[in-house]
Amino acid sequence: MTYREKASMVPIDYLALRIGRRLVPNGLMHWILSHRLGVQPGLETREPRRAARRYEKALRAMGRTLQGVKVLILGYGGYYGLAVELLRRGAARVDLLDPYAYPHRAANRALAATAAPYLLLERDRVRLNPDWMRILGSAEGRGQSGDPERYHVVLSWSVYEHVQDAARLTERLARRTAIHGCHVHYIDLRDHYFRLPFEMLCHSEHLWRKLLNPPSNLNRLRAWQYPPLFRPHFERLEMDILERDPEVLQRTQSRIRPRFLSGHAGLDSATRILIKAWNPNPN
Repeated sequence: MTYREKASMVPIDYLALRIGRRLVPNGLMHWILSHRLGVQPGLETREPRRAARRYEKALRAMGRTLQGVKVLILGYGGYYGLAVELLRRGAARVDLLDPYAYPHRAANRALAATAAPYLLLERDRVRLNPDWMRILGSAEGRGQSGDPERYHVVLSWSVYEHVQDAARLTERLARRTAIHGCHVHYIDLRDHYFRLPFEMLCHSEHLWRKLLNPPSNLNRLRAWQYPPLFRPHFERLEMDILERDPEVLQRTQSRIRPRFLSGHAGLDSATRILIKAWNPNPN
């Protein structure tokens, strides 16, 4: 059976969902997410305290803490809850970078009632206290001296799998990382139609880009492709495989395109990973 024939075996429910998702305007999708109508936002939005604890645990394993450091959150999703939690746990400042974020106005207003001095509520409008928090326009932001602002800790949760050019972003973020600084990135490798975690790997680049790829973009990078993105820019690097799904991989493997397979079942079955990188190389 050819790959064309195998690709034609795509489940009907998957095809309907993927095409339907491409037709949903981003504003409507944001409303659906904010009201959690069958679609769950990320952990950092749903449970910012739990997300903060996980970041702290990862940092402790690297010999780092949040105490007195500048933090950059990549992909804050429009909700300030995680930033507030990190500040409460000792961070000196938290900056937010997410060019695609829609503000969660109602949730942020509720948060602001108990988040002084980090958030200020002025006439039913939430304002970030710039002494503690800022929203950045791009990964190329500058400090007051005109040089790139550098961060001691760079964090992300289920963001990297959506990045169009992950290599370029990693290089830019490495340049923004302070000496002895570190990165912690939780990455979800599944097709985000989670019942079929490897289905997106069964289709050609042309079909994926033209028809199946959601507006949020899934870059389809695999576990074994992430360390080479970070290794040129950091002295130390670790990748932890947090979850695997070998049974579903086995059922799907005959349809998966060869370029997505390393030949190592432990890597190919990975569905969630944690990237930890220390000490950026001088640039």
